[in-house]
Amino acid sequence: MAPGEFIDPRLVDLGLGLIALEAVGLLVFRASTGRGPSPLALIANLLAGGFILVALRSTLSGAGFVWIGAALTASLVAHVVDLAARWDARTATIPGPRITRGAISLRATRRQENPAPKARDMEAPHA
Repeated sequence: MAPGEFIDPRLVDLGLGLIALEAVGLLVFRASTGRGPSPLALIANLLAGGFILVALRSTLSGAGFVWIGAALTASLVAHVVDLAARWDARTATIPGPRITRGAISLRATRRQENPAPKARDMEAPHA
């Protein structure tokens, strides 16, 4: 069985089109609401997956190993950019203990809640 007989490479084009549609939708959502993933992280993430699909399409259509390797390499580069974009954004916003000079510091990482009043503070004064 030849590679093209198992699955039509054009089916992968449908997946690539859906990825493009997802990118446009999420970028419009981000522009209108200000919420959602950063554009750099989003585009890098979708490109990583898209290049994997390009490698699959190349394999199914019988392309040479150079084209398949180029698509996989491009996917790796996009994946590294995605990780770098997420790394910077996540380290600044994750609350929790921070390790400084071998000790754990909880300073400025958790919001202090007002403790509930004690039962004795709520009692009426005795006359």
